[in-house]
Amino acid sequence: MADTWPATAPTIEILWRYQDESRHYHGIGADFRTREVLRKGAIGRDCARRCQAPVASSCAETIVIAEALAESESCPLHLENTAGAGGTLGRSFSELAALLEAAGGGPRLGICLDSCHLYASGYDIREPDGMTAVVDECFAAVGKDRLRSLHLNDSAAGLGSNKDRHANVGDGELGRRGCATFLSEPRFDALPCVIETQGKERQGPDPEEVQLAWNLRKQGIRRRRRRN
Repeated sequence: MADTWPATAPTIEILWRYQDESRHYHGIGADFRTREVLRKGAIGRDCARRCQAPVASSCAETIVIAEALAESESCPLHLENTAGAGGTLGRSFSELAALLEAAGGGPRLGICLDSCHLYASGYDIREPDGMTAVVDECFAAVGKDRLRSLHLNDSAAGLGSNKDRHANVGDGELGRRGCATFLSEPRFDALPCVIETQGKERQGPDPEEVQLAWNLRKQGIRRRRRRN
């Protein structure tokens, strides 16, 4: 994992609020932005059906992406995979690839992978072989250079539930073993990772949870080496 962290902001409820946040982060000199553009307030699959295409450039999501990018000349935008709740786009890599293409495929567009959302959308990432297959699929769909950041969250909901329910690291369906597998994926080594959990006191992750994540990463690396 990288030692630097992306600038983040609370989850937006309405898509176009992103533009104000983009201006703010560009103004304070953030190197890049990680944003769950499609998670809350997205029109999602209904928009795609009306457009009679997987994703069309005239749909609300791609319009907002274009407007957000126009607010800055340098601030990147990462599209996060979703859990699929409420019919949102982005729960599969093919949908993310289509969104990237419809939004113009510019160099500032990237992908953020969320461990909870992967599991909730049906990707079993608890063991190294499953994690490897998921990253292979991601790279085949969007290209390895598009994966630029990570969100670490355990999942309070089951595999394929399409429910976006974060749990503290190690306390959910992924468990410590699954979180260790996610964190120790070799192709994630240079990527920044953000923990988005509520934490024990419901005030967000504390230093103990961050340290736990580092420890789990080390455990995952050791386990992978024993397998090889």
